[in-house]
Amino acid sequence: MEYQKALNINRDYDNRKGISIGPIPILLYVCPILGYRTKCLSSSDKCQTMMCFSNQALAYPLQTTLFQLPKYKYDGDQLSQTLHDYFKMNDSIFGLRAPYYSFFGHVQQIDKDNQGKYVISCQMKLSNKSDHPDLHRFENKLNSLRLQYYTAQDIAAQLKTAPCVISKITGKVNVMAQNQRRRANPTNVGLSWKHNKPVKE
Repeated sequence: MEYQKALNINRDYDNRKGISIGPIPILLYVCPILGYRTKCLSSSDKCQTMMCFSNQALAYPLQTTLFQLPKYKYDGDQLSQTLHDYFKMNDSIFGLRAPYYSFFGHVQQIDKDNQGKYVISCQMKLSNKSDHPDLHRFENKLNSLRLQYYTAQDIAAQLKTAPCVISKITGKVNVMAQNQRRRANPTNVGLSWKHNKPVKE
């Protein structure tokens, strides 16, 4: 089973990426990082940010693994670490739990009670069919986290070269309309190495 998996990985590198990595002596099983999770406790204004890893380990060839990458430094990352960094006065918020699911609101104040617990007071606005949460206010933050896809023409413009040069070394992933009655122009959003002789040369 491991032998067949190594063959499939080798074939994938060769066919899809145009790279010959040779025989795979060892497969490393790694749980990739999925992102970060931040926990804020009510008993303190400190927040803790942790890395979240996949529950499923994936196989990677030994020869394509880098061991010289710097280790994760908790203090080195510029991450918000207090409640006041995450919740500021008049920040827009949006409920995701009952009874305020899909309600839109804003932060009114952050108080500390007699027992030393922090309470975030929010004013929620009822949502109905004509008044839904304004997601456009979060659009800039969401766009900064999205993967960016470029067409061959866009990449050629950035590299100041002809699109035919980019098309020579990249593959195509065509985006088509679902409606088959009208003909849609395919949009190339792919950037995978072709398996052809000129690229290898």
